[in-house]
Amino acid sequence: MKNGTHQYDSGSELDERRENRLSVNTSPNMAKITVEGRFTIVPNELINDKSVSFKAKGLYAYIHSKPNGWEFSSERIAQESSDGRDSVRN
Repeated sequence: MKNGTHQYDSGSELDERRENRLSVNTSPNMAKITVEGRFTIVPNELINDKSVSFKAKGLYAYIHSKPNGWEFSSERIAQESSDGRDSVRN
């Protein structure tokens, strides 16, 4: 966290093949996890952050589960959930 800004990077990129694959590349200063498959990884830092609501955590997981190129809008997310558009926006 820098200056009150939360930045979370799942480090995952999904491709259209949807093969289940997990690889971890490490260097002295950084680890990069590449995930391909029908699952989503959510950083523990986000899950355990008390300043982030459960609703926001769920939206993070939902958004990161979508393939590259997926068009995001509050209306589309609301259509695919039991929440209304206003709930998705707040």
